[in-house]
Amino acid sequence: MQWFIIGRDMNVLANPSTDAEGTLPIDDSTGGQEISIANNVATGTYDFDTIANHKDSEHIKVGNYVAFADKYGKHRLYTIMTAEGDSELSVHCEDIGLDLINEDADEWDTTGNPETVATTLDRVLGDTGWTIGINEIADRKRATKYTSLTDSQLSRIGMIMNTFEAECDFEIVMEGSKVVKQVVNIYQSLGQDLTNQRFVDEQNLVSLSRNESIEDLCTCMRCFGKENEETHQRLTIADVVYDDGRYYSPKGHTKIYDREAHDKWSRFRAYNYEGQTEFLGYINGTFEYDTDDAQELFNRGLSELKTKNEKKVAYEAELYELQADIGDTIQIADHSFTEPTYISARIQSVKNHYTVKGKDTGVLANYKLLVSSPTKDVSKLLEELKNQVVSVEKSTVSYQKGESGTEVPMGEWSAQPVLVEAGEYLWTRTIITYTDGSSTTSYSVAKNGSDGTPGENGKPSHIHFAYANSADGIKDFSLTDSNREYIGQYADFIEKPSSDPSKYLWSKIRGDDGTIESDTEPSDKEKLWLDTSVSPPLLKRWNGMYWEVVNDFTGDIQELQKEVTETISKETGKIKAEVSEKYYTKEDGEDLKAEISTSLKQTNNQ
Repeated sequence: MQWFIIGRDMNVLANPSTDAEGTLPIDDSTGGQEISIANNVATGTYDFDTIANHKDSEHIKVGNYVAFADKYGKHRLYTIMTAEGDSELSVHCEDIGLDLINEDADEWDTTGNPETVATTLDRVLGDTGWTIGINEIADRKRATKYTSLTDSQLSRIGMIMNTFEAECDFEIVMEGSKVVKQVVNIYQSLGQDLTNQRFVDEQNLVSLSRNESIEDLCTCMRCFGKENEETHQRLTIADVVYDDGRYYSPKGHTKIYDREAHDKWSRFRAYNYEGQTEFLGYINGTFEYDTDDAQELFNRGLSELKTKNEKKVAYEAELYELQADIGDTIQIADHSFTEPTYISARIQSVKNHYTVKGKDTGVLANYKLLVSSPTKDVSKLLEELKNQVVSVEKSTVSYQKGESGTEVPMGEWSAQPVLVEAGEYLWTRTIITYTDGSSTTSYSVAKNGSDGTPGENGKPSHIHFAYANSADGIKDFSLTDSNREYIGQYADFIEKPSSDPSKYLWSKIRGDDGTIESDTEPSDKEKLWLDTSVSPPLLKRWNGMYWEVVNDFTGDIQELQKEVTETISKETGKIKAEVSEKYYTKEDGEDLKAEISTSLKQTNNQ
């Protein structure tokens, strides 16, 4: 993951990256990227922490920008709005920039002269630097009228999107490391109206909360349109006659009635009110629309009533490895409620993290209840869905020394690294067990070289071990006594091991649960974390800002294999003593080179 810190002139000032050592560290584990659809506009924020004493932290100042390609493949541009702290900086950023957030919009009136969305939106974008990119409603025209001088440019964009019955988001275009364009993309509807992901409890659904509300509930709707300039009377639906069995509006009435909602929510139900007539006991709502067509007013009023005649139910979900974009549709099956819940819902907002895994969440809207009591077919479908979600259940790493670098040793495997003499091989076996009952076994091997006849340009590699009773290797440091809580290791080209604890990579190998094995980030940052959310699992430790990957010999083994392969290429037939105790012919050398290359590929693929 990489970020770009950009100045007001749109030139890159710094390029933090999780893959490059020494760059400005970014930690968004407690903040992250939040995107939500509000007022038909998708906007976002980004919050992260960093250190203040880094050479590039001088560029983390208000007004500058942070840009990156997010999990959806879109380049986002965020303005740094606040940066607080002394030794550690807490940074809050908002997208779309000062020109749209802080600037107030002008007033205008195009009544009687409908315009396209591009023409209308250009009144807001002006010289802000933002231009229209994707436009799915280019031919749609609307007349607009805005008289407020205190609307922000951003809120005005939302009003325009509502009028045009569309949605929009913001994106930047980059060439190399330079921002060359800022675009507003206009869609009929954000996201895709098809199921992008499915989530099941105890699998990849972390939690699902349900909220209910009747704050806006009504059981009939009064409808009013434009005011007549001559009579000064507002248009009503009195001349429209409608009855479909549930919804009806008799001639002369200005309301649309919902019989079923009335039976359920009538305020007279509890009192057995004898004087109740057909049209009493309704909860009245009001709908206003700027039209002089009574039928159009009725149609829109009926649509409005259907959105308010029942309780509002909202769901918020924490979803593991959420990949669906804002506006996309997902399906959820949750059996933790009294009655199992099966829903299809639209992603209304997301919160993503790029320096920690498994913490992305989503808020759902426009949900549809798929089934209240699952049939056999639905249960079968859900069972198939569960079987599709396979994760790592546990992993076991063990060690054994051997005499061959190609044949797996047949002896007993040890849970702790074993010492190997010169000329012997250290084998590492990793067994990964998955939730579906399957497992995989992989091996890696390295040889502890012995000195032989020196070759041209050759350097023997050595793996060194040490032991201690503290995580930094200082307490009770020893090169020989393995009766310690921690083991340290490093590889170099010097035969004699170092007595400097800082040269060693330390891991806890005994004692009180020194390594936490989990597929989510542990709260205890003093211990090592075996991250089983990836395959193969990665051993990590907390460096004060984020969990960094450490290796239990794998890195050194690969480095030794790389050194061996390079040596073979250079010597063209003379294989050094660190991989063999004798010289090989050119043909034998090529065979051995092929064996080692195969082993290297297997290790890389693990």
